Amino acid sequence: MPGKRMLQRVDTNGDGAISKDEMLAARERMFTKLDRNDDGVIDEKEIEGARDAIMDRRRRASCAWRGPIWRRRSRLLHSMKRR
Repeated sequence: MPGKRMLQRVDTNGDGAISKDEMLAARERMFTKLDRNDDGVIDEKEIEGARDAIMDRRRRASCAWRGPIWRRRSRLLHSMKRR
């Protein structure tokens, strides 16, 4: 559940709610993460780098999900159709 994951990441004091201070701190961490060269601004190159990293992560997750178990399941379903 995406909302639960966000709560776990941002709710630093573990009270089950996100305060304004916790949200501002999360935004600051995100800015720092995106500003790869620490110049205080996020430029197009840094945004593209972040987008590429997200897409790579999605591709890896998709490949992992379609790993050996997926192939065995596909073969099993295929063999059942032949019967």
